[in-house]
Amino acid sequence: MAIALSLLVVSMLAVIAYQDFRYREVLVWYFVILFVASLPLVTKAVDFKTLLVNSIVNVCIVTFQLVVLTLYFSLKNKTVTNIFNNYLGVGDIVFFLVCCVWFSPMNFVCFFLAALVTSLLIQSVLRFKTIPLAGIMAVMLVLVVGMSTFASIDFQSDVFLCNIMSL
Repeated sequence: MAIALSLLVVSMLAVIAYQDFRYREVLVWYFVILFVASLPLVTKAVDFKTLLVNSIVNVCIVTFQLVVLTLYFSLKNKTVTNIFNNYLGVGDIVFFLVCCVWFSPMNFVCFFLAALVTSLLIQSVLRFKTIPLAGIMAVMLVLVVGMSTFASIDFQSDVFLCNIMSL
C-alpha cells in the first residue's frame, strides 16, 4: 500500500514539475491529489497530533516568510505590493502548503532553503524568463519521497537531521 501511494505521489509530483516547467501553471487538482495521497504516507511515521502540530508550525513559517517578502517588495517599490502578481505564483504557495505536511519544522526549513537555493542555481544556469519554483520543489520532493519510502528516513522527526549535523 505504501509503495502504491508513493508511486501516486511521485506521479503527481512529476505532473506538477512537467506542467510548471512547460506552462508555468499547474492544475489545482494535482495539488489536491498530492495532498490527499501524502497524508497516509506521512502518518505512518507519526501520530495525527504530531502531524498537525508540525504542519501548523510549517504553515506559520511560510506565512511569516510571505509577509516579510511582501513588506520587502512594498518598501522597495514604495507602494503596497501584491507579491502574487509579479514575484510568486499561487501554485508556488499552494505547493509550499502541501510540503508542510511532509516535514518537521527543522526539516521543513532545511528543505525549503535547499529548494530556494537550488532554484536560484538552476535559474543562474538556464536563465528561465520566470522560475518554475513549484516544479523544482516537486523534483526535490521526489527525492524526499524516495528516501522516506526506500531508506525509511522519517522527515517528521529531526533525528536524521541531527545525525547529519553531529558528523
